[in-house]
Amino acid sequence: MKPNDSNETRLFSGAVLAGGRSSRMGRDKSAIEVGGVPLLRLQLERLRIAGASELIISTASDATRPSFADGLPQVRWVVDAAPDGGPIAGIEAVFRAATQSVVLVVAVDLPALDPGFLVAMIARTSPGIGVVPRWNGRWEPLCAMYPREAALRGIGALDSRAPRDLVERGVAEGWMTAWDVPVPLAGNLANWNLPGDWTPG
Repeated sequence: MKPNDSNETRLFSGAVLAGGRSSRMGRDKSAIEVGGVPLLRLQLERLRIAGASELIISTASDATRPSFADGLPQVRWVVDAAPDGGPIAGIEAVFRAATQSVVLVVAVDLPALDPGFLVAMIARTSPGIGVVPRWNGRWEPLCAMYPREAALRGIGALDSRAPRDLVERGVAEGWMTAWDVPVPLAGNLANWNLPGDWTPG
């Protein structure tokens, strides 16, 4: 697929959340290969194809960078905003680091994510309003487009550290909108958590 080069291209930062402990998987998910390519590298390439103007990786402060990390050009690494703070800590860190007003966040463990899905999501944004996919009544906040400043304010006002609470606040306040994902596209949101979810290849 060609990069998103239409005249309506929106400038946005692309970020991969890679700070999880992968405790259920039992190994670093970012290094699991899909078609011979580590997932982390694959997610960065998907963001680049979708049109990200910069690429950011969030990681835990004590994480060991994978051996292939030195081969990732023009990528910035940031440390999660709070140790063991869960995904919201990574989201906050990339929001603070991003130079664009809109940030496309993806988790590292979405092996089937297609750039075309991301482009379709980007097309549903409007100035100051992001997009969060919804499938079977569930939000997918770890594959969503956020207006950075509004989302940072939302994180500061949260009573919990649950990403779904952030997007629910955003929808209620009008700076996020829901995208009810069509059935044929739902596979893009499948994630890997357990060894049985992972098929080597």
